[in-house]
Amino acid sequence: MDASARKPRFVAPWLDRRGRFSPLKTVVFLFLFYPGLQMAFEFVTGTIGPRPVTEVIHGTGVWSIRFLLATLAVTPLRQIWHWGDLVHVRRMLGLASFAYALAHLVFYAADSHWDLGFVVSEMVLRLYLTVGTIALVLMIPLAVTSTDGMMRRLGGLRWRRLHQAVYVIIALAVVHFFMETKAVGSEPLVEGALMAWLLLWRAGNDHRVPVNASGLPFLVGLSAVVVVGTAIAEALWYKWVSNIPVDRVLPTNWQFDVLFPIDWASLPYLIRPAWIVAVMALVVILGGVLRNYMIARRTRRLRPA
Repeated sequence: MDASARKPRFVAPWLDRRGRFSPLKTVVFLFLFYPGLQMAFEFVTGTIGPRPVTEVIHGTGVWSIRFLLATLAVTPLRQIWHWGDLVHVRRMLGLASFAYALAHLVFYAADSHWDLGFVVSEMVLRLYLTVGTIALVLMIPLAVTSTDGMMRRLGGLRWRRLHQAVYVIIALAVVHFFMETKAVGSEPLVEGALMAWLLLWRAGNDHRVPVNASGLPFLVGLSAVVVVGTAIAEALWYKWVSNIPVDRVLPTNWQFDVLFPIDWASLPYLIRPAWIVAVMALVVILGGVLRNYMIARRTRRLRPA
């Protein structure tokens, strides 16, 4: 085989491996730029907030975690929804997460007037920055080895073992977010709950565990556990950081009358994290049920009489 045949072929982000236009990859690829472009527009127009650089630091960090969670969600969603093409967007989601994490660090250095000595000392002395730094450092080898060529060099088994570090990374990233957030909000709790759902699903998907991790009973049970756990975690978190009694926070999860009449300005603050997690879990479950129904219907139609 000549050198030209061994040379890896570049595939544009909007094309599949056969060189055909992929609507899925195109939509995901374009969306990856949306958060950055939105922050840039708001930064330039002065609408991002009173502390623009701080808002960008926060925004890039949050989107890095969101894209990392989306990366981890690819495998369960492609199995539950029987959507094999989702695997083709996992790499770009992971690289986007790394890019936003890197931007998170760069803007933090900019906010520190590029005093790299101060930045390094803060990373060492402040525990939440140390945790975040470790997560970013662990992302580097995963980003470097994300290409098909590196996968072939490492071998499938070693490559998979290396990229299992993503579970450690997401745990560190979520802990960093919790520690950085001065007053708890829905975002860190929701991301912590999604991380728990994904990790528990992976445990259930282990071939040594005699359950069907994509089956309806397992998904309903898993989602119920995570939703209830989110409500309890929120109550305990408020008790810890603000000394608000648990029996004042926990009942808000079933006090639906707070939404009527709807105060649209306050709506984002009234929706409890457990509700958000419940809706997302419901979307996943209903998507799987609908997809299974469509597959079964098509199978019956194609079956000879």
